[in-house]
Amino acid sequence: MNISTAQFGAVTSTCSILRHLAMLAMLALIAITVGCRCCCSRRGLQRQQCTGRCRCPRTVVSPGCLSMPMALRRHPDIVRFTGAEAFHNITSFDRRNCYALHYAQLFANYGDTVEFQMTRQMIVLDSSNSKLLYGPEGIPQPRYLRNSRPHLEAFIAGVRDGASNEQDIVLAIMRRCRDLHRLDPIPERPWEQWVFGGTEEQLIERGERLCEVMGRLFVALCEIEGIPARRVAHIVGGHYAAEAYVDGHWFYLDPRFGVYFLKPDGTGASVAELLDNPSIIDQQNDAVKAEIVEYSDWETRALSRCRDLYFTTVEMNGFEYYSLADAASYGYATRTYAEADAAGLNIYNTLYVDHINKLKASLKK
Repeated sequence: MNISTAQFGAVTSTCSILRHLAMLAMLALIAITVGCRCCCSRRGLQRQQCTGRCRCPRTVVSPGCLSMPMALRRHPDIVRFTGAEAFHNITSFDRRNCYALHYAQLFANYGDTVEFQMTRQMIVLDSSNSKLLYGPEGIPQPRYLRNSRPHLEAFIAGVRDGASNEQDIVLAIMRRCRDLHRLDPIPERPWEQWVFGGTEEQLIERGERLCEVMGRLFVALCEIEGIPARRVAHIVGGHYAAEAYVDGHWFYLDPRFGVYFLKPDGTGASVAELLDNPSIIDQQNDAVKAEIVEYSDWETRALSRCRDLYFTTVEMNGFEYYSLADAASYGYATRTYAEADAAGLNIYNTLYVDHINKLKASLKK
C-alpha cells in the first residue's frame, strides 16, 4: 500500500479499537484489489485488448470493464485513474483515504454485486483523461436488445411523447426515476427494514430512492431509449447521479433529486462544464428549480451540495459505465440492512463521514 506507519497512525490515533480494525480491513481490501489486477491493466492496455477475464488466479475482473467503451480500456491515462488503481494517483492523503472509504463502504453495503462491480471500474475524472472522457472515446454504444426487459420498457412508455429532442426524453426518464419513491408503501421506512441492491425491475417494484441504484436505473432506462449514459460518483460528497449523451453533448442529471442545470442557450450542462463554471448553477430559472423532488429543496441539493461541494476543487468525480446487455455478467443479489451492518457498513460510514467533513472544512479556509 506504500502507506507509512506515521501516516497510518495519523488516521487511526483518534479512532476507537473498532474503527482501527475497520480501517485495517478496508486497507486490506484495497491492497488485494490493487495487487491483483485484470489482464488489461496488469499487462498494459495499449498492448492487449481487454478480454473481460483475469489471468491472475486470485480474482476476476469486474464486469464493469465489459461495459466500458473499448477505446477507454486501452488508454494508460484511463487505467491510472480506474477503480482501486486510482488510489495511488489521487493527490493528498485525506482525499486518498476518502476514496478508499467510499470504496470500502460500498462493498460493505452491497457485497460483490453490480453496484460494487461498477465502482471497481470507476474512472476518476482528471486533467489527464478529461478529453478522452468527453471525446468520442467516452461515449458508450447502447446495446440493449429490444423486448428483452419488457417491464422496464413499460415503465418508461411514453417518455418520447411531446419530446422535441433527446434532452426532453432524458428529462422525462429522470422524472420517472425521481418519482419512484411514491411507490414505496412505507414512505418513512426505518433503516432496519431497508433492502439494498437488486435488478432494475426490483428497484421499480419497491419504489427505490437510494442514489447509487437510482443512477444505475437511469443509465439502464436511457439505454433502452437508445441514449448513451453513465453513472456519476461524487466521492467526497458521498452521492451518485448520472450523465446522458444527448443532442451531441453530455448532460448532468440527478435522478434521485430531480436536479439538473441548463446553460444560457437552454442545453444541459455536463460535469466538466459545471466544474469549469459553477456559476451556471446560480443562473437557473424557476421551472428548473421546481423539478426538485418534494422531500428536498433547491437550496440544499443545488446550492449546498452541487455548487458548494460536488463542483469544487476538493471533490473527486468518477464515471461508471453499465449496459443491460452485460446483465448476465453482473451480480444482483440483495442485501438486508442487518447483513450490511454486519459487513461493517456503519463503521465505514462513520469513518467516511469524518473524512468528508474534514475535506469540506478545507474549502472554508
